[in-house]
Amino acid sequence: MMDQTIIKNKPPELFTILRGIMSGKTLGRVLMNESLRGITIDGHVLDLGSKTNKPSYYNYFHLLPSSKIIFTDLYPSEDVIACDVRKRFPFSDAEFDVVMAFNLIEHVFEYNNVFAESFFVKLSS
Repeated sequence: MMDQTIIKNKPPELFTILRGIMSGKTLGRVLMNESLRGITIDGHVLDLGSKTNKPSYYNYFHLLPSSKIIFTDLYPSEDVIACDVRKRFPFSDAEFDVVMAFNLIEHVFEYNNVFAESFFVKLSS
């Protein structure tokens, strides 16, 4: 299960921000990634719109070895399952402990389905 404790990260140092920007990331992406530090993820995880099985934001989480992650995108690729978030998700109800969607919602015009389907596939806790 995702750790429910409130994480109080200190703000990233200027050098960390500059290094991220110089590596080609936007300021928004650098700040998002840094905000993920200290979050622990465990359980069966659905990552909506990840596009790849190695998204860079996983470098910032503490991912427990027992975690199983299902990566999705509109188009399938190696270790990435096709999932059109505008339609019914191809997963069973209450299948996942955690549902994540980073940098996805702003690309979906009719986004209500993303939230509704996420609710159905997540285990209630």
